[in-house]
Amino acid sequence: MKNNFLVFVSLFVSLNMLSQSMTNDQTLDNDYLSSKTTPVFKGYKNTMGSIYANKEFQIGSVYKDGKLVASNVALRYNVQAEEIELKANTSISATVANVIKADQNISVRILNDDFVYLISPDKNQKAGYFMVIAQGAKLTVYKKIIKNFVEGKESANSYSRDVPDTFKEKEQLYIVSSTGSLTKLPKGKTKREKLLVSKDNKMSGYIQTNNLNLRREKDFNQALDYFNALNLGKVFARRYNIKTIPMKKTILTVVLCVLTLNTALAQFDTAMFVSDVFLLDNYIKRQNNGINFKDTKTYRGTPYNNPNFLPGNIYKEGTLLADNIAIRYNAVADEMEVKQTLSTDDENARVLTKSQDIYVKIIEDIYVFVPYQGGVENGGYFQVIFEGGQIALYKKHVKEFIPEKKATSSITKTLPAVFKDKPVFYLVTKSGKFYQMPKSRSKKLKVFGDKQNQMKAFTKQYNLDLNKQEDLLTAVKYYDSL
Repeated sequence: MKNNFLVFVSLFVSLNMLSQSMTNDQTLDNDYLSSKTTPVFKGYKNTMGSIYANKEFQIGSVYKDGKLVASNVALRYNVQAEEIELKANTSISATVANVIKADQNISVRILNDDFVYLISPDKNQKAGYFMVIAQGAKLTVYKKIIKNFVEGKESANSYSRDVPDTFKEKEQLYIVSSTGSLTKLPKGKTKREKLLVSKDNKMSGYIQTNNLNLRREKDFNQALDYFNALNLGKVFARRYNIKTIPMKKTILTVVLCVLTLNTALAQFDTAMFVSDVFLLDNYIKRQNNGINFKDTKTYRGTPYNNPNFLPGNIYKEGTLLADNIAIRYNAVADEMEVKQTLSTDDENARVLTKSQDIYVKIIEDIYVFVPYQGGVENGGYFQVIFEGGQIALYKKHVKEFIPEKKATSSITKTLPAVFKDKPVFYLVTKSGKFYQMPKSRSKKLKVFGDKQNQMKAFTKQYNLDLNKQEDLLTAVKYYDSL
């Protein structure tokens, strides 16, 4: 077995040396890539576990200084080498992959997991990639994935079996305070509670009221989200088992299907994709309101949420139906336009079948179709802004169309047609009831029902403008934690 270990070490060194001299046909000339390439390694034979967080390349995105610099690329995290490997897409059978620069200003998202490069304070743990678990203004929690190699053992006799070499995985949670220091998350309940100190002992009361055990990761994350909400933190949505929130007035009632977002990537199946997703006889050749959408010089604004097709996925009943396709949301027609690739001609785009069982993810934005009174005809697409334990915030993209105004004389100009954004926000309960947020700031507070006074005090304390999406989101997250 010792000889096998020496072979393993030699192979690992050889692969790294070889990677320095090889070039990748899929190399992308961008400053977020290092000059290094690495062989696409399939794994060691007769070895349990893997040196990767996931041995398969998965769809992801790359960010630099918070800005998206690459999307719809194939990424894989090599835990042992502390490297993020990149290919142009998952379908390419390249023998060599690029490597993302190890830079604190560069982060990646692999499926729904965010990774950032940090300098570890632990002398036994080198600098590397940390998974973001929760992020807020006061505290941020990271998870470090660690892979330890354990040499196997040969069987002592004919009655026992060989124990293979193994890569054992373990995890360590770290926290970053507002001062920027990175430290291990303490295990003790009392020590963890000290991290969540707030004015007026709000945190202490919240922990007692909800009977939270901070030694449990789930309970600690719930407390952390509430703590960050108090401090206007940008927190990740989580599902909690909390009290039902009463409302006074129902705008409309729907039944939403449960959305399962954590799903494995599926292979593109043309036959299933065409027959089950597209309306084959419905090409996109509309001239809505006498406007040719392609002739962007004839109007201002856009009838789409984004005028460009963007990479996305389609899910049906929680299962990935198609990935790595081009999708665009037509807000005027309230339809999802879909084509096979970003380079496919727009004339070949189709309209996605409207069904509450089908939802889409365009880059990081999730859209669900909500029927009205059980029917598809008057239903529509909503963007999921936030989904909490008991309440969700949905956004309906509404476009106000102002027709072209012809010049009435030689001294006046013709005013082109305009598409103005008039989004409408809804609070959605777990039972599927929608509550439209009024335009007035004061009337918005009434939608919070018997929590109106608490919400009024919260928005006043932090000077929140509920007509701004970011501030409304902060308020809704706080409301969900009450």
